[in-house]
Amino acid sequence: MKTNTTTAAKLLEVSRQLGLSLPEVMLRRERELNETPPEMVYEKLRVAYGIMRQAVEESLREPHKTMGGLIGGEAKKLAEYRAAGKNLCGETVSRAICYAMGVLEVSASMGLIVAAPTAGASGVLPGVLIALQEQYGLTERQMLDALLVASAIGVVVAENSGISGAAGGGTRQRHGCGFLRLSDGGQPGAVLRGSRAGHPEYVGAGMRSHCRAGGGPLPGPERGRGFQCLGFRRAGAGRGAGGHSL
Repeated sequence: MKTNTTTAAKLLEVSRQLGLSLPEVMLRRERELNETPPEMVYEKLRVAYGIMRQAVEESLREPHKTMGGLIGGEAKKLAEYRAAGKNLCGETVSRAICYAMGVLEVSASMGLIVAAPTAGASGVLPGVLIALQEQYGLTERQMLDALLVASAIGVVVAENSGISGAAGGGTRQRHGCGFLRLSDGGQPGAVLRGSRAGHPEYVGAGMRSHCRAGGGPLPGPERGRGFQCLGFRRAGAGRGAGGHSL
């Protein structure tokens, strides 16, 4: 059976017929399309996730300021605010916001990031994943599976719309929702419902697995949307858990 993942329905059909999880479906797809064995896929994901973590750590250790001075130091300020117990969003969300802003600082100051799925959205996925890993003691393998889930949902959007904000909608809202459901033991259907709840119009979001040196300053609205969607994504994951279908 060929691994057809071009729609959410087909993705679920493959998962159910073969008895595979979403990460396993994507590993099968990679082997079919690119003849890439699972161990090589995981190694590439390990490098990508390492770069995500490095971007967060760099921003907290030494604030990155852009040439125009529009961005720089926000992540460290948010970390200090959270450490003082003044945050209003709760520990996990506040941590995720801080880390997301840190990655955007590195991107905007020409540092090394992972486009997930674009430079403008590059902070949200690592912000969510790293915050959850630290908060709940998740393993590295779980985080790599999270990236596979992001890519599974991303294929759906890329095949049916596009991963740019203009064409595909708020892409970064959705792969975070999908992983939140996966980390909570969600089955493939619940993962996709959670992902869809991250945006009312489309199912899924993408993660380009290549690394890139940042592409210059990010537009203000783009940074703001990424910052604001973190709490909405958490709510979307909960709606997926309850079986809600928009």
